[in-house]
Amino acid sequence: MADALNYAEAGGEYKATLGFDDISIRAGFIRKVFSLVTIMLAVVAVMSAMPFIFPGMKDFIQDNIAYYFIGYGVFIVVYFVLICIPSARRSFPYNLIAAGILNLSIGYMVMVIVSFHDVESVLIALIITTCASAAIIVFAFQTKYDFTSWIGKSQ
Repeated sequence: MADALNYAEAGGEYKATLGFDDISIRAGFIRKVFSLVTIMLAVVAVMSAMPFIFPGMKDFIQDNIAYYFIGYGVFIVVYFVLICIPSARRSFPYNLIAAGILNLSIGYMVMVIVSFHDVESVLIALIITTCASAAIIVFAFQTKYDFTSWIGKSQ
């Protein structure tokens, strides 16, 4: 049982052989993850602003709600592909393509939802999300605590 805890995602390799024992590699990993999350949030934010910038788009979105369900279907399919097929989430560039499709479908669903709300409430939610994300990013970049070294450890 103890050996099973040392395997990285049951891939058969020990954590020490993955290169995460070097703090600079872990820091680079954190930077890549937060960069990707920032890009994904920016795409969703831009897509969410579109109905407020273009009133004709807002009317189209609200009149054609079937596209929301198409976006939801795309989300579900890509989500389960990434969950159920390990090679799909681990092979470059297909994992980034799938993440991009997933992000666009989520962005469209958010765009549909915010089109039914007023701009003030959407901006408040955007500001709160941005502040919370920025606080986490600043903490992750400046902290002396290395949470990535705790992977797989039971406290």
